[in-house]
Amino acid sequence: MKFITSKELRNNPSKLWESGAGETVVTVNGKPKAIVIGLDGDDVEEQLKSIRRAKAESALYNGKKSQGSTKTTDK
Repeated sequence: MKFITSKELRNNPSKLWESGAGETVVTVNGKPKAIVIGLDGDDVEEQLKSIRRAKAESALYNGKKSQGSTKTTDK
């Protein structure tokens, strides 16, 4: 995975395409703000649906994980 600053991207957008990396993280002030991924084929909607599904599953998993680690004590 490659990292590129927002300033680099603004000044030289071709760096993103030249990298050849399938995934590039865009940073602002050293913090990740966006992920740029390459597309396979022409079905953009299907790929977006897959990404959204993965994000939702991750959110559910992380939510369950944090709920499971919280213990309550009864007095």
